[in-house]
Amino acid sequence: MSSTPISCARSLRLLSDSCAIERAVTAGDINRMHLARGFREIGYHYFIRRDGTVETGRDLSQPGRFETGAHSQGENGESVGICYEGGVTLDDRTTGRDTRTPAQTAAMIGLIRDLLRRFPDAKVEGHRDMPFAATQCPGFDGAAWWASVVADAAGSGAGAVGPDPDRDVMPADDEVQRLRWRLAEIRDRAVAALDGL
Repeated sequence: MSSTPISCARSLRLLSDSCAIERAVTAGDINRMHLARGFREIGYHYFIRRDGTVETGRDLSQPGRFETGAHSQGENGESVGICYEGGVTLDDRTTGRDTRTPAQTAAMIGLIRDLLRRFPDAKVEGHRDMPFAATQCPGFDGAAWWASVVADAAGSGAGAVGPDPDRDVMPADDEVQRLRWRLAEIRDRAVAALDGL
């Protein structure tokens, strides 16, 4: 397992599993597919089912670190992979489409908001926005979609979608967890610096 300091997480990468929406797929199914391709486990950090269930993949539970994913070649060490079930249809498996259900979209917004608390400097982008990506995944413009979510939230008076220290007050437990992550990151940098001596 390879882990990366939180400060390296520059993007929340949105992906689709490119499995036809007519067939149900779980994180366990994706794990088996990835194992067959030679991965050691599922490459994504999160997988969002059509019913809005968020299943976990690669480990993000370590304070101050995240496990490097296998979802966006060349950027795995800098991104958190959020995959949703769908993205193509049986009759056209080569054209990426936004096939998210309302439940998936709501779950994705909630997950991204939570992740932005942990990775406040990360940008929300689609897999297709990655340099040299020859893919239509996730079937929509991730950055433009997220910008519209943020604008809609601001326009409705619902408050910020991402972290806003002037408006969002984190519960005490969340603040303690964020401090643990930051302290672990400082510890890791100190250990790395000492190793370099």
